[in-house]
Amino acid sequence: FGQDTHDLHVSELYLRLLRCDPGLAERWVGEESFRADRQGEKRPDAMLLSLTGEPEWIIEFAGAYDAEHVRSFHADSAARGLPYGMW
Repeated sequence: FGQDTHDLHVSELYLRLLRCDPGLAERWVGEESFRADRQGEKRPDAMLLSLTGEPEWIIEFAGAYDAEHVRSFHADSAARGLPYGMW
């Protein structure tokens, strides 16, 4: 997948959430909002924030990720105690 295709898939995830649960979609924060200088943390495609603004759920479009990338993503999410959805 190219970056454009990846971004279209992530956009579709957001639009589906918006249709199914608009209130939850309001808590969506895209990857461009995350600090680029995060040390040792993966930068997910999006995150849903809690009502207090804390990360609550990570959203990742895996596309054609290999097994090592998926393991690494899982390890990072688990280390931070954050559930995730991977499509």
